[in-house]
Amino acid sequence: MGAAFGLAACGTPAQQTGTEDFTTPAPAIVASSPQAAEWRKVFPGGDTRCTDGTEFHFMVHEADPKELLFYLEGGGGCWNKASCDPNGSPTAKLNVADQKDPTEGIFDFSNPKNPFANYTVVYVPYCSGDVHIGDNYIVYPGRDETDPPLPVYHRGRANVQSAIDWVSAHHDELDDIFVTGVSAGAVPTPLYASILSDRYSDAKISSLGDGAGGYRRASPMNDRLGDWGVFNQINTVPGFENLTPSTWSYEQIYVAAAKQHPDINMARFDFAADPAQWRFLSGNSEFDTLLENLVANNNDIRIGAPDFRAYIAPGAVHTILQKNALYETTVNGVVLVDWIAALAQHAPEEDVKCNECD
Repeated sequence: MGAAFGLAACGTPAQQTGTEDFTTPAPAIVASSPQAAEWRKVFPGGDTRCTDGTEFHFMVHEADPKELLFYLEGGGGCWNKASCDPNGSPTAKLNVADQKDPTEGIFDFSNPKNPFANYTVVYVPYCSGDVHIGDNYIVYPGRDETDPPLPVYHRGRANVQSAIDWVSAHHDELDDIFVTGVSAGAVPTPLYASILSDRYSDAKISSLGDGAGGYRRASPMNDRLGDWGVFNQINTVPGFENLTPSTWSYEQIYVAAAKQHPDINMARFDFAADPAQWRFLSGNSEFDTLLENLVANNNDIRIGAPDFRAYIAPGAVHTILQKNALYETTVNGVVLVDWIAALAQHAPEEDVKCNECD
């Protein structure tokens, strides 16, 4: 069993995240008029960075000050020059230069079916190539002696922490927190739900990962953990001290979060034949189908987190939360957006799995 885009520990620990512009809370927006707010960018500075060294920012859409949707964007992963090189064929999003405001799926605030229409939203773009958990500056060697090396900043952990710091500075209390993300952003949702629970102990907290549940490798590739610098920081998080490179899997993030905060409602959504997950497995899958990987991984989580829930839909599609198809997806009579709404309200429904998943 192995981690997603691969992933033993080396690298230079990052400095503490910068906190500029975090000290003056913005005025609250009336909860009954979510469209009154506009997306605005926050540039935290400090140790935040995109892979190519350019400036990182996150985005905020303010509404109800007591309800928070904390979203982690997806965008692949990279672990060597070939996969991180902006002049080649990178397999990850490398900067936020062309970042657009999201408008569909859970970001369609005018849709009456949207359970998060009145939530304040913190949107964390992805540009670190490390599934939002890296903490390293590394120089990847060229592909041969004529190819120059490539410096890369894997600063996903600092980037996300800067957004958490903003939340903490601007919201003294929160009633409901929903931590979610798609693809690479789905991987660390339980980690950041746990960190937010450390800060907001009285809040009801749920997490949902979309489109990353099927990474189960026949031969683990945990060397990427070292390149990303994951263990420069993750073992300092309460409840995650015992995670090690030799025992690492994405499922262990769920188990660690459940042990630290048993009241967090955790769940996953996946398409049974997600082509992006299968492509990143690159023929190194424990089972012959992604569906078998999904079922095995979800069962591993339930061993340490018995209240974990999963929804598996048929189809060769990658992620859904940021798409309007979210509102039309139904499996075995269970409407996906209603299932998610129940999760957000701390009343999770039972698992859903397609009967005919092709």
